[in-house]
Amino acid sequence: MGWKFKVTFVLLLIASLNIFVGVFNLLPLLPLDGGHIAVVIAERIRAWFARLRGRPDPGLLDYRKLAPVSFSVFLVLVVFGMMLILADIVNPVNIG
Repeated sequence: MGWKFKVTFVLLLIASLNIFVGVFNLLPLLPLDGGHIAVVIAERIRAWFARLRGRPDPGLLDYRKLAPVSFSVFLVLVVFGMMLILADIVNPVNIG
């Protein structure tokens, strides 16, 4: 294979990795950016419902109350990842 193919392959691999990291960062886990976006959206929804009821803005959400939700989403991701790795080891996919 020529050098052009190898360079193209490496560049596409780097681009794919960069896209994966960007999408992974949008997961609604609290340490990631998606978690912060989810908290802001939840605060705005709470404020909107309070405004509809004629009540004052309830203020900011307590991050400590959202930690179990974030941990449960992380746990689900770990369990599914382990199941996929185990399935690949036990019964690998044969191509061809």
